[in-house]
Amino acid sequence: MKTLCSFFLLTLLTAFNLQAGTLSATPDRNQLGSNETLTLSIQYDSSTDEEPDTRELEQQFAILSRNTSSNIQIINGDISRKTIWYYELAPRKSGTLLIPGFTINGDTSEAIAIEVSATSNNSASQTSGQNDPRQNELNIYTETVLDKERIFIQQQAVITWRLVYRRNINEPQFPTPQIDGVLVQDLGMRSYKRTGADGKAEGVIEQRYALFPQKSGNIVIPAQQFQVTVETMRRTAMGLLRTGSNPVPFDTDEKSLEVIPAVNNANSSKNTNWLPASSLEISQEILDNDSGQATVGTAFTRVIRMRAEGLSAEQLPPPDMQADGIKVYSEKPELSNKNNQQGVIGMREDRAAIIATQAGKLVLPAISIPWYDVNKNQWQEAVLPEKTIDVLPGAASNSTNNASANITNSNDNNSAREVTPQDTALPSATTNTASIWQIITAVLCALLLAVLIYIHQLRKNIYQPNVKNTASDSSPAAPPHFAVLRQAAENGDAKKLHQALLIWANEKPAHSEALQHSTILPLLQSLEKHLYGNGTAPDMAALKNLPAQLEKLIAAPDKNPDKKPQLDTLYR
Repeated sequence: MKTLCSFFLLTLLTAFNLQAGTLSATPDRNQLGSNETLTLSIQYDSSTDEEPDTRELEQQFAILSRNTSSNIQIINGDISRKTIWYYELAPRKSGTLLIPGFTINGDTSEAIAIEVSATSNNSASQTSGQNDPRQNELNIYTETVLDKERIFIQQQAVITWRLVYRRNINEPQFPTPQIDGVLVQDLGMRSYKRTGADGKAEGVIEQRYALFPQKSGNIVIPAQQFQVTVETMRRTAMGLLRTGSNPVPFDTDEKSLEVIPAVNNANSSKNTNWLPASSLEISQEILDNDSGQATVGTAFTRVIRMRAEGLSAEQLPPPDMQADGIKVYSEKPELSNKNNQQGVIGMREDRAAIIATQAGKLVLPAISIPWYDVNKNQWQEAVLPEKTIDVLPGAASNSTNNASANITNSNDNNSAREVTPQDTALPSATTNTASIWQIITAVLCALLLAVLIYIHQLRKNIYQPNVKNTASDSSPAAPPHFAVLRQAAENGDAKKLHQALLIWANEKPAHSEALQHSTILPLLQSLEKHLYGNGTAPDMAALKNLPAQLEKLIAAPDKNPDKKPQLDTLYR
C-alpha cells in the first residue's frame, strides 16, 4: 500500500513539475537618469529550481540587491505556483540599454529597452538641499520622484523620497504627507547602495507612498521637512578626536499631480464601479463539497477572492452571491493590502455559507467585475464563470417522497383491482363502512387530544414564562437551525458547528447576544483559532454542552457586564 501511495504521489508531483510555465520580465519604469535605479521583476508561473542567468544583464546594469518570493495555491484541486525574482538595478552608462531575455525550462521572456539619460530623468527631482553649500559639504542631499504626472481619479500614483548620503547618518523619520482629497498609503522604507554620477558609491534611504486622489483637478503635493542626525567628529584641546551628532533639516520637493475624471463604461448598461487598476483577477473555491454535490438543508461554503494591482482592498466591491434556490449567510469580508515596488496590491476574500432550498440543478450565476485598465486605457472585465451543482434531496424530502410514493402505489393498486361479484355483496359492504367510521372516529379523537395538549402547553407558557424547557427543539433557541447545531455538537464536528452557529446568530438579535456571553465567547474564540489559526483542539465536552448553554441563555437572559458590543469572532 505504501508503495502504491508513493508511486501515486510521485506521479502527481511529476505531472505538476511538467506543467508548462510562462516567463515574463517587467521593469518598474522604462526611462530613468544615470544616477537612478529601477526594479526588475521576473515572474515564472510554474515550479522550477533554476535561477535566471543574469550575466548578460550585469554587462549593462549593476545589481544592487536580489530578492525572491514564491507561493503555491490550490483552488478546487488545481495547483498553481508563482516564483518572482526582484532585482534592484543601476545603469552602468547612459543611452539605450537592453534588459535581455531570460530562459527557464524552455520558456523565454522578451527583451526590454531602457532609456537612460545622462542626467536625472526628472529634472525637478533634486531638492534645493543639493545646492545648499552646507548640505553639500555634508555630502547629503534629497531626491523627490513622482512616477506619474497625470492620472485618473482614484488611480494610484507613487511618490518616492530619497535621502542620498556619503557619510554616517542615523535613519531619518520621513513624515506622512497630508494632502487634502488624497488617500495616502505607506509603502515602507528601504535602503541600498548605488553608484553616484562621479562614479563613487553612495547610500540611499528611500521612502515610498501610494497616493489615491479622490477628486479631479490639479493637486499639489507640498514639500515636507524632516531631520537627519549626522555623526560628526571634532578635535579637543588635548588633540583627541571626539564623535558627536548634529541634527540637520532637509526638505522634499513640492510636486503637482493632474487628476482627470473617470471614464464612462459604454459597454455596460448598469452603473459600474470605477476601478482604475493595472490588473484585476477573480477566483472562487467551494468548500465542504468534495463530491461536487450538495444536499437540501446542508450548508457548504463559497469563497470568492479578488486581487488587484494598483487598488487598495477597500476599493474592491463585494461580489453578488445571491441566486435562485439558495439562502446566503455572508461572513465579514477579509481585506488585506500587500506592497511591492510598483505600489499596492489589494486583496479581498468573501466567504458565505450557502444552503440549497430545493433539489435539482443549482446554478451559481457568473460574476463579472468591470475595471479600467490604466495601462491600455480601456475597460476590461474580470469574469467568474457560472457553476452548476447537483443538489440532492434531504432526509425529510426523501421521507416525504417515499410516503407519497406509497400512497400513490396504494391508490393505483386499489384502482387496478378487478371488482368481482363478491365485492358487491351487502354484508361485505356493511363491514367496510363500519371500519371506515371506526377509523374516522379514532382520527378525530386523536386530533382533539392534540388540540387539548397544545392549549394546555400554551397556557403553561403564558402563566409560567420562567419555566425552562428541556433540551428539545421546542425551546426558544430551537427554530429553525438549532437541530443542525445540536447534531454537529453531538458529533464533535467543529466545522459544521461553526457554520451552524453563524447561521443561527443571523436569525435573531437575541441569538447574536447569547453568543457574546462571557461563558460562551471564550469557547467560540478557541473554536475559530482551531479552524482558521494555529490553535489547539477545543474542549469537545464543552462544545457538546454548548446547545444546552445557549438554550438557558435564550430562555433566561441576564445582564452580562463582560459582553462585547458586537460579535467579532464569528466574522473575523
